[in-house]
Amino acid sequence: MINAASIAEMKKFVGTGNYGLGISKEVLKNRTCYTHGGSIRGYQSFMLYDSAAQTVIAVFVNANPGPARLIAQELLSAWSNYPMENSSTKEYHAEDIRLMRLDKNLYSIESPSAAIPSVRIYNTAGQVLFQAMTHTISTSNFNKGIYFIELEVNQQTRREKIFIE
Repeated sequence: MINAASIAEMKKFVGTGNYGLGISKEVLKNRTCYTHGGSIRGYQSFMLYDSAAQTVIAVFVNANPGPARLIAQELLSAWSNYPMENSSTKEYHAEDIRLMRLDKNLYSIESPSAAIPSVRIYNTAGQVLFQAMTHTISTSNFNKGIYFIELEVNQQTRREKIFIE
């Protein structure tokens, strides 16, 4: 069990997003929910805690990208008899898009939307070296160096710097 002091520390949300120590805070249909998700090649998990219903839903799927978030929302909606919005109607922000390095040359893109992200990779001169609609990126054909990756989902764009070794 996690003690009250640890829970309070986890709920100290920082920056412009709603991310604390291992959890995110989301408001779904005027209900405060706490979430945590993750993935590794071939698998995805998502946990959703509805503070009003005092209910936790945890989903693990053997698909990455996969619909773990959507499944959790639908299960919570059915369990609590309270209709939740689905990912196609929720307003998203750029910080909701996550780039995860799965391997030396393999990245996964996680977004709360079911939409397939638009991905562009630029070199330091600003030239587009890769462009596709995908949830996974392999950089095995790139030279060592610094690159910039641009991810866009539902008109929200996130840019990050990546290092290829």
